[in-house]
Amino acid sequence: TVADVFGDRHSVIQYASLGSRDLVESDGLPENPFDSALYNAQSAPDRRTVHKSKLIAERPFDPERRKNSAIVEQNGTRMLIVRGAPEAVGTGKDHEEWIEARGAEGCRILAIATKTLTNETLITNDLEKTGLEIVGLIAYKDPVKADAAEAVRTAEKLGVRVIMLTGDAPDVAAAVGHEVGLL
Repeated sequence: TVADVFGDRHSVIQYASLGSRDLVESDGLPENPFDSALYNAQSAPDRRTVHKSKLIAERPFDPERRKNSAIVEQNGTRMLIVRGAPEAVGTGKDHEEWIEARGAEGCRILAIATKTLTNETLITNDLEKTGLEIVGLIAYKDPVKADAAEAVRTAEKLGVRVIMLTGDAPDVAAAVGHEVGLL
C-alpha cells in the first residue's frame, strides 16, 4: 500500500509507474508488491497513460545496486527513470527526516529520479549517475498479517524462539518487530 508520498503525489506515482516494465507493458495487476501498490494508487486514466508509453530499455532491480532503471518514451519525450533505495538513487540530506520518520512507522521507501534524454537506448552506469532530478519518494506499508502477533505469542508459549530475518532497513524491521511483539 502507498502510505505516503514526498513530492507531488500524482507526478511521483506516475514517474514511478513509468519505471516499471509490468505497468508499462501489461494491463493487469502486477505481481510485484511495489508495482501493485502503484497500480492501486493510480486512476484508470493514469494507468492508460502509462500503458501507452514505450519501454526502450531496462535494467531490472538488482539487490546489489538496490535500484532499477528504465528508458521510456512518452508523448515523443524520452526519459530515464531510476527507482530504488534513497541512498542508491542519491536523494541527499534534504529528505533524511522524512525517510527516518516513515521508516519508524514501518514503511519501506522508494526514491524516484528522472532525466530527459535525446536518443539513448542503452542504460549505462554513467547515464544513471549524472543529471538525475529527484521527483520524490514513496513510502510503502506492508500490513502485518492479522494473526502474526498471536502466532508469535503462541510460538513463544510453546518454547519456540522466534527470530525475524529481513532485508529491510533496521528502523523498518524494528517497527514491524514491535508490531508483532518481538521487541
